[in-house]
Amino acid sequence: KTLEEPPAHVLFILATTEVHKLPQTILSRVQRFDFKMATNDEIKLALKNIVEKEKIKISDNILSLIAEVSEGSFRDAVKNLDQVAGSGGEITLEQAQSILKANDFSEIMGLLGSVADRAAKSHLNWVTYINEKGANIKEFINSIFKTLRHLLLIQNGAGEGIKVEVGTTKWEALEALSKKITAEKLIVYIENFQKSLEQLKYTTIPSLPLEVAVVKSIQFS
Repeated sequence: KTLEEPPAHVLFILATTEVHKLPQTILSRVQRFDFKMATNDEIKLALKNIVEKEKIKISDNILSLIAEVSEGSFRDAVKNLDQVAGSGGEITLEQAQSILKANDFSEIMGLLGSVADRAAKSHLNWVTYINEKGANIKEFINSIFKTLRHLLLIQNGAGEGIKVEVGTTKWEALEALSKKITAEKLIVYIENFQKSLEQLKYTTIPSLPLEVAVVKSIQFS
């Protein structure tokens, strides 16, 4: 009843990521604002303001990494910054990647590049390296998905938004790789890595589904 006929001095602010669950009786009585995910540049700027005020010594590359792994969330970015800064002393990019369990863009591009070049040995060496450094295979495959999606969008003329998200240098690398892979091959790669993600639940060797996806993708290439 209070929501339907609120007192003049009361203002309700409702925030949700699942607006579809709100009943129509509420939706019909509110003014709706849809917020977009923050860009990497916006998050990085916010983080710069924090580190300057808190006098935290951290490199620009690490701030870019934190912005990227936070995936559009200011709250996650602040949490990740606190996690990295809380380790004490000056942190290298490699240490930050380890703390955040982040996958190196160059590793993903190296792996996909060797698939495109049909370099099976090189590609499996990438998987071995990723596995030996203790990376989360599931998160690594998810990062591959994200990169494949970027390539798909670039191939279809929708790359400008990605350029804003990842920055000019990475966008140029993605654009160059997109020219080496046909749309047909790209779809097959996505299907192969999707299957590897599903098979992770049933395997006793976490890297095996990823290795199979790599070999199958190379055979198609």
